Amino acid sequence: MDLLISWKKYETKFKGETITMELLPLKVEGYSLLSPYMRKYGSDEREQATQNALDLQAASTEILRTYVRNIKGITINGEAPTPDILSTEIRLTGLVMDIIQTLIMRSLIGEGEEKNLELLSDDLQTDATAT
Repeated sequence: MDLLISWKKYETKFKGETITMELLPLKVEGYSLLSPYMRKYGSDEREQATQNALDLQAASTEILRTYVRNIKGITINGEAPTPDILSTEIRLTGLVMDIIQTLIMRSLIGEGEEKNLELLSDDLQTDATAT
C-alpha cells in the first residue's frame, strides 16, 4: 500500500462564493490540539455548542498555519486571509469550522484502508510477540 500524505485541493462554498485552498492531513500534534473540541451536542445544548465553536476557532491559529495554504476566492480588507484573521473574526466562524471539520475527516483512515490498517495491526502484534 502506498499512502499519500500530501497537500490536496479543497473547494467549499462560503456566503455563496467558491473558496479553494490546499489542506494537509493532520499529524498527531494537530489532532491532539483539536480533540478537546470534538464533541456532539444535543439540541438543548445550543449555547454550549456555540461557545465550543468559538473556543475552537480561537485555538485554530496554529492548525491553520500548519495545515492550510493558498486560500483563494476570499479577501479580507483586500488581502488574502491569514491564520490570525481566520481565527479571530467572528464573521469567518462558519468557514473555519468547515476547514477544521474537513481536516479532521481527511486525516482519519478512509474507506477501503481499514483492511490495510488491520494487516498493519496484525504485523505489529506479531513483531511484539516475536521479541
